[in-house]
Amino acid sequence: MDMDYAKMTVAQLREEAEAAGVDIPKGAKKADVVAALEKAGEDAPQAVEAEVIEESDGIAVSFLAGSIEANFDALDAKVDEILAEYDGWEPSAESAEDVEQCMRERKYLNGLAKQVDERRKAVKAEYLRPLDAFEARANATRDRIKEAAARLQAVEKEADQARRDKKEAELREHYEAMAGILAEMVPYEGLADPKWLNKTAPLPKCKEELEGRVRKVAADWEALKDMGLAFQEQAELRFFQSLDLGHAVAWAKKLEEDKRRLDGMKSELYGEPEQAPVEPAPMPPQPAPMPAPVPLVPAQPAPTVADQTAETVRKAMAIASGPSEKLPVPCVVVVDSATVEQMRALGMLCGLVGITGTFKMGTLAEVCEREFGGSRG
Repeated sequence: MDMDYAKMTVAQLREEAEAAGVDIPKGAKKADVVAALEKAGEDAPQAVEAEVIEESDGIAVSFLAGSIEANFDALDAKVDEILAEYDGWEPSAESAEDVEQCMRERKYLNGLAKQVDERRKAVKAEYLRPLDAFEARANATRDRIKEAAARLQAVEKEADQARRDKKEAELREHYEAMAGILAEMVPYEGLADPKWLNKTAPLPKCKEELEGRVRKVAADWEALKDMGLAFQEQAELRFFQSLDLGHAVAWAKKLEEDKRRLDGMKSELYGEPEQAPVEPAPMPPQPAPMPAPVPLVPAQPAPTVADQTAETVRKAMAIASGPSEKLPVPCVVVVDSATVEQMRALGMLCGLVGITGTFKMGTLAEVCEREFGGSRG
């Protein structure tokens, strides 16, 4: 109940202030006491009632507006005192002692900040506890009501879907009956309007709109066939895909232009196609001339081994006696294996071409060992 402080005496005001726990200084004037009481009344918790539906049928809520008091003034004074100790301190990053001191002070300050934050979170959780409980209970009640409404809505949707299916079946049957062979190229879905299945769309009007669309497709097709486009078949296929006459014509024009460009590129790359030469008419066959007599050549005897050897020696001597741009140099011939007789024959052949030297028996390493006392790489 609102109090009319203006009509009360100072003594009455002091009694009211004492009952409300308001501290009134000694010697305070009436206006000051009234102001203190009014301020205390504004800060005092108030009971509030909120009705969502009629109280007799539903929920009635009452709560006290929250009020949180804290010693922030004293806390801020203490923080100012602590932070004042850091005024004027300029630690150096080059000083190991300063860096270590910074680490200690940082941990100390973070600890103070953590204490304030943890206390804030605890108060917040406690403050919100009744609100969270209220919301949970209210939401649970609401969800029970909505579940019942959802069950009823499911029945409505099932009935509406049956109505839509029946209406669509009638429209599809009407389309196939009137479209004839056009229905083979254009399915019902290509012309249907989803709005036709709404409750507000009368079936006769939907059929009328469907017939109009069929007539337009047929007329556009006839117009396209009369154009005689270079890519006529491709244009008609594109028309039945898009049901857009302008798009189909543009597509055919594009194909024609692409073909023209391709032919131009081929002409630039390969030139004009050559004309096939005109071949003269074949002459009548002439009688074949009589073959000339083949002279008889006496058979030559096959060359013997001696003849082949003599020819090889002759060629070798011709090579050795030919001109040479380089002076003779020492050489080593390595023979894998040979008999004494074969080596003598080889020596005779070497002599025929002017090669002089001495044959040494053994491998190259063995010869080096004997001649020089060790192998040479």
